[in-house]
Amino acid sequence: MTPASPRDSGAPAPGGVMAFLSRPITLFPPGLSHTPTKLLADTALPAPITSLIARVARLTRLWPGEKLDVTRELIAHFRDGIEAGRSPEDLAREFGDPVDAARLIRRAKKRCRPVAWRAMRRTLQVALLLFSLVAAIYSFAAARAFMSHPTIARNYLDELNAPIARVPDSDRAWPLYRAAYLALPALPKDLAADFPNIEPSDPRWPLALDYLAASAKSLDLVRQGSTKPALGRPLSTEFDEGLELHTQFLAGVEPDKARENLRLARNAMRSEPNPPLINLLLPHLGQGRHFARLLALDIEAAVNSGDAARAATDLETMFRLSAHMSHDSFLIGNLVELAINALACETLARVLAENPSLFTDDQLVALAHAAARPPSPISFDGEVLQFDDILQRVYSDDGHGDGHLTADGARLLRSYATSWPSNPDADPWRGVSDRVRDTFEVPFHSVVGASRKENRDLYKNFLARAAAYAAIEPWNRPELSPDAEFEQFVSRAGRVRYPLVRILMPALSNAVWACDRAAQPRGALLVAIACELYKRRFSDYPPSLDALPTSLLSQVPRDVFDGKPMRYTLRDTPRGARPVIYSVGPDRKDDAARPIANPNRTPPRWMSAQQARAELQRAKACEIDGDWILWPPAPRTPKSTDTP
Repeated sequence: MTPASPRDSGAPAPGGVMAFLSRPITLFPPGLSHTPTKLLADTALPAPITSLIARVARLTRLWPGEKLDVTRELIAHFRDGIEAGRSPEDLAREFGDPVDAARLIRRAKKRCRPVAWRAMRRTLQVALLLFSLVAAIYSFAAARAFMSHPTIARNYLDELNAPIARVPDSDRAWPLYRAAYLALPALPKDLAADFPNIEPSDPRWPLALDYLAASAKSLDLVRQGSTKPALGRPLSTEFDEGLELHTQFLAGVEPDKARENLRLARNAMRSEPNPPLINLLLPHLGQGRHFARLLALDIEAAVNSGDAARAATDLETMFRLSAHMSHDSFLIGNLVELAINALACETLARVLAENPSLFTDDQLVALAHAAARPPSPISFDGEVLQFDDILQRVYSDDGHGDGHLTADGARLLRSYATSWPSNPDADPWRGVSDRVRDTFEVPFHSVVGASRKENRDLYKNFLARAAAYAAIEPWNRPELSPDAEFEQFVSRAGRVRYPLVRILMPALSNAVWACDRAAQPRGALLVAIACELYKRRFSDYPPSLDALPTSLLSQVPRDVFDGKPMRYTLRDTPRGARPVIYSVGPDRKDDAARPIANPNRTPPRWMSAQQARAELQRAKACEIDGDWILWPPAPRTPKSTDTP
């Protein structure tokens, strides 16, 4: 409540600043076209008083209109005092210090300003405070990121090569595989599209036989190499000139152009004493797959000529060759081993189904033992080492296994890929110079992103979960797969905080399912071999798998979808009753060997029982409704070709 003016009440005028503050404040005083100087000039107040009023109005640092209002109020205040008989000196002395008075007046006036202005002022103050805080954090993060550098302390390549170096030369398969690759002739273009699926009835069969004859030396070297106990190939990031030039020769590249391509490739990769593991070259994996296809074609030729010994030797070579592919500790090696092992099982299954009497009992038993050796379990050891190697090149090192993102590390990551987002068009920094990008992006990721230890712990945690998931029998696994669990985590907080983990995390569930999927045809093949040996002893196929003696099959393989023994039935054919071995498939329902309607003839994908129930309610339920036929192999698809 505003106190009454002394002139209104008739009471003596209070002196000093308090008397002025007791007056009502006019927010929009009339006569805004006037100025304090003009108002003071028009008054009859003594010079010391006008000088005091002018000084106080100036010191208030208020808006012009507010200064005018203050000037009027002070003029009225001092005029009242003079009219009451007070001397100018007494009034000035009672008024007090001009600076203190100006400060009090300014505070009172600001309290009378509109609420909207005060809210805006507070907002600006908060914004300025936040900006200052962000600027301080940015400055700290920028200084930390740009002034620190990664410490590359461990040479992971040397650590991986140490056990390889201890392998005796006589136990190494790699020198023989390398020589086999260098002896390979170029694959004729007419065979390339369907290689190695060329049959004796194909018009191109003579061309395929010519290619096999030219590859005889390579095949012999591969057979020799497969008998060695270890691959023995040193890991390297350097190009093998001989292999690289021969690869381009096989691709039809002219020698001069091939040498130029090799020179450019070498220039693009810096030679370092401690090179990044991510630059590791694994040419033997592609070469191994080509050798396996070449062996499959040679088996076709051997079977066609009735050479059972050669076919059996080639099959055993394929199984042994597959085992060498996973000697480098990386997941990709595991997957290539699975692929070659699956091709060997598929080839043996087709030979046995189409030529059941080709192999002797001893040969069949030996092949069953070769097929029964399971591929190496899925391992992520190489991925962990590769991730640790990237961390030491991207993050600083505090000496305790932790650190933050550095500018050098951010630039290194960009050198591996065009941008962190999977779609280059989605990169917000596309078209921006690296210097500008570093200025904003590096401090941001240094603050928002996870630390070195947090990245490593998360990566190892999910790989450990995937390994534990793989160790559980498929039919007992939880609904949530490692990939789904990881995607849930990433969708909550990981896209910005853990971009490195998101980029480098392998497809965990796919790797696990690749192993499970390969085990089913391999198990069915062992059952089929046992049934064939049973027939040779007893003239008929067993009425059920329970009739198989343990000397032929120690245990019936389990169905990955429900954990029960694989299903078996006899089906009448023009050649008499023949075994059918099958899995119930994703729908977990025994359909009496009715196959899934799958025009692509691809194995079914893994899904949990709950997912299968949901899938059966959809329009494409036919894709999982039925059984997965594991034996006999699907009939060959006739190929039409216009050129020999």
